[in-house]
Amino acid sequence: MDANDQARIVRQEDVGPYWVSTVFLGLDHNWLEVGPPRLFETLVFRTEGKNREVVEDAPFERSPTWEMALERHAEAVVWARNQLT
Repeated sequence: MDANDQARIVRQEDVGPYWVSTVFLGLDHNWLEVGPPRLFETLVFRTEGKNREVVEDAPFERSPTWEMALERHAEAVVWARNQLT
């Protein structure tokens, strides 16, 4: 991973069999053009060996600001931890 890729990472962490990743997308993903830009994305992946697959029923968020991206990431981590109980 080069320095540019590293700079795009807001936060990433393992939670049991889940990997929660929040990154800066680099361009606006608000395709409806209604509301603020969607510049950050939070996804939860299931980790199986070397493969990572998106968890379909996990929180999926695109956020307009770094601060909101951190909040969405924290919420996704809580979701992942709740799946462990």
